[in-house]
Amino acid sequence: CFMGINQHRVQESRSSGCDIPFEEFAAEFSSRISRIGHVIALMEPWRAPKYCRRAWCVFELHTALQAGELDIVMPPCEAQGFAQAVYDGDGLQEQWRTLSDTKLQQAQAAVNVDKENIFRMVEQSCGFSQLNSSVVLELQRWFAGVAFDHVKTQMAEETSAKVVRGCLRVADLFRSLGQLDKADSLLESAFEMLERMQEEQTPLHASLLGAMGHVKRERGDLDGALALLQKGYGILQLTTVNSEEGALLLTRLGHVKFQQKDLEAADGHFREALEAHNVCRSLCGFDGAQLLQSLGHVQRERKDLTGALSSYQQAQEILCGCELLQSPAGAALVASMGHLQREQGNMEGAMELYLESRQVLEAVGCLQTANGATLLVNIGHVQRSMGDPDAALATYKEARGLFKVSGSWETPAGAECRRLIGMLSA
Repeated sequence: CFMGINQHRVQESRSSGCDIPFEEFAAEFSSRISRIGHVIALMEPWRAPKYCRRAWCVFELHTALQAGELDIVMPPCEAQGFAQAVYDGDGLQEQWRTLSDTKLQQAQAAVNVDKENIFRMVEQSCGFSQLNSSVVLELQRWFAGVAFDHVKTQMAEETSAKVVRGCLRVADLFRSLGQLDKADSLLESAFEMLERMQEEQTPLHASLLGAMGHVKRERGDLDGALALLQKGYGILQLTTVNSEEGALLLTRLGHVKFQQKDLEAADGHFREALEAHNVCRSLCGFDGAQLLQSLGHVQRERKDLTGALSSYQQAQEILCGCELLQSPAGAALVASMGHLQREQGNMEGAMELYLESRQVLEAVGCLQTANGATLLVNIGHVQRSMGDPDAALATYKEARGLFKVSGSWETPAGAECRRLIGMLSA
């Protein structure tokens, strides 16, 4: 900013009573950004970038996105801090908090009239929702890039179980972002490292197989997912199933069985996972919340709506305690509660919850995933039920774009979206 407009001259003009109109200042700054064509925003700390709290920085971000190209970078110490947090196990959860807390409309300025002018300019153009989403996507790109580069460096320098676990965590990040090819690439590299270490038939090997199966499930390859998950389960049976690794693997097995419409087997795996969590006293964590939500899905399919609501509420309490309601998992949970409202015929309530789920996904930059696409399909269903087929068709077409971007257009969910578009377009 100071290189685009000399701030000292601006202050001198104000001191002498010759104030430059905001519109003139904005036009001049925008023209210079357009000529430069590229803005690099330096932010820190990674957990709560101060840059996003200053109204004039919001002005810079808005101008860069309107008139040029924007990149977000952070100092090396911040990159190292985030990478270390990923390896310690809480980095990914912290990342969701940072992304969901990026609300540029809460920024402040020393001169209130400056803030009012900047906010009015944003609202009259793209709006804060779109501006927040654009900045979140750039922040997300930084997080993902740092995590990927760090784990690749670690793999080149060290062969250890710690590096394999780091691969698992970073692969899960890319899976949650819908970047399944990168997730697969990291998991394959981790598998090769595990073979070099001769650590096969261990709980870590089972966790790796579970993660690979989870990605296959998201690609729609349920048979391939089941084979990997069952192999991992067989390894844990030789050691101990009553562990956090065992609970997670059993939950993922249940997910596959649920998608295959085998509710009895799914419920059995989920109950076994619940027992493992209780033994380890790990139910009140992120994975425990995921399990309770999964149990709610089975109960909902069995028309036990009261039991499903109870399971969802327990999961919600856990995510709230972990400060993870504003995360992809939190969005999925809200959508599940929306499904319950649909089952009960309350379309307005369902739509309200689906839109809340969408807002969360947008806030953390995860709408452009298979889960985001599926959410839009559900919104389309409600629009049809409320007698608005044109809105439903538009929503299904938006979902189609997300299915294609996330590489999940050829999955059963993508095929169903294709059928719905064809039906409403006829």
